Amino acid sequence: MAGTGKPRLRVSQNVCNACQSCQAYCSTAREGACAPSLSRVRVYLDPFGARHRITICRQCKNAACAKACPEGAITLSADGTRWDLDEDRCTGCFECVEACPFGAVFRHPTKQRPIRCDTCNGKPLCAEVCPMGALDWEDG
Repeated sequence: MAGTGKPRLRVSQNVCNACQSCQAYCSTAREGACAPSLSRVRVYLDPFGARHRITICRQCKNAACAKACPEGAITLSADGTRWDLDEDRCTGCFECVEACPFGAVFRHPTKQRPIRCDTCNGKPLCAEVCPMGALDWEDG
């Protein structure tokens, strides 16, 4: 959707080589540990079918995760470019995880809270480190 004026993270599934650099960098930068289960972007591998799929928050216009949150912990940023999770308001009910039609809101493996992409506040590290350009930040 280039030209819409709204920046977005573009995913090109067919370009991805499944190196998982995006997961490693995301989890390390955001959680301080290199672990796919801590990443806000996930690369699902199918070694038998030689296929893989990148899953990341699509920053939906009418976000089901935000609507499902009983505490109002997921809100649109002031500039309207991303959905932010207020961890202080979040009670860990995981209604957002269940509501996301794309499976892009994840359960934190050790804490009672969800994890989801917030585009690193408009500077997504995953797009910067992707060697294939499968993740690309479009300024709009």
